[in-house]
Amino acid sequence: LVIFDVSNPSSPTMVSSIGTGLSGPKSIYISGRYAYVADNLNNAFIIFDVSNPSAPVLVSNTAMGGTNPVVSSAYVQGRYAYIANDGGAGDPMFVVFDISNPALPVRMGSFTEGTLGAFTIFVSGRYAYALTSDKSLYVFDISNPSSIQKVGAISEEMTSPEGIFVSGRYAFIESTNTRSLVVFDVSTPSAPLRVSSYVVDWNLNQGIFVSGRYVYLPGDSLAIFKIACFETPSLYAGALEAGNLQVRDNAIINNNLYVQNGLNVGIGGIYAQGPASFTWTATSTQPLISLAVASTTASGTTNPYSGTAILANLGNPTGAFTGNF
Repeated sequence: LVIFDVSNPSSPTMVSSIGTGLSGPKSIYISGRYAYVADNLNNAFIIFDVSNPSAPVLVSNTAMGGTNPVVSSAYVQGRYAYIANDGGAGDPMFVVFDISNPALPVRMGSFTEGTLGAFTIFVSGRYAYALTSDKSLYVFDISNPSSIQKVGAISEEMTSPEGIFVSGRYAFIESTNTRSLVVFDVSTPSAPLRVSSYVVDWNLNQGIFVSGRYVYLPGDSLAIFKIACFETPSLYAGALEAGNLQVRDNAIINNNLYVQNGLNVGIGGIYAQGPASFTWTATSTQPLISLAVASTTASGTTNPYSGTAILANLGNPTGAFTGNF
């Protein structure tokens, strides 16, 4: 593992290196203070603390196990690491580890399908995308790491898929033998759809990357493609105004959320970890806030509100309430 200072892009400087635990590093992923390495000779998943770039430290070395493991790729999202295995022989295509304690990764789940292996894996939201040894793109629902479900697959126009990057609704795949870039629409995970492809005039190497409107493919020459539509895996903006905003997974708001009209909440309801308060101004005799809560907890439990219906009319705070409040 070699670390470079790239503050001056025209003259990168090597800062440090470490080889402890490594025999054949195949893939690396950086998240926070840690570097996650897939080593296909040791067939291990190795974690380094790189918070001090001049002195990286080995944190853990986790063997994949199995009959014939060949660790090929590592991807990290949140508290989980996804490790692809190209060994086949009935071993899992990929394994999921809980890395909340980097010194002791815990195996959470895996997916196996016959003797298929996976060259590489990419994770976006609740889905994982793997390029497999039968020259296909597999899509998995990983919302429950202990029970991974395959939801879709496609093999159209992929002779030798080796690299994948998912951005928005599209999966960009490089096929090295055919020297081509193939694009799939994965907005419907159960039915990926081929959108387009492009062939270059030189050899490609594994290492596709998408940034903003551009796709980068390394090889004998660097190929750069411009994406016609604007979809980006990340956006940092001081202000954003949109007619409609749809978030497919989670939205984290670090300060306040202001809703100037109505707030509609699904069956999951609203959960508050702290006290909730309401402020309103009465301008009519109509209730401004009405609250209806019904507990369906079975009798015999310790829930003090079991079987209790709570109704409140907060528009008239001096009026009589119905039920318990």
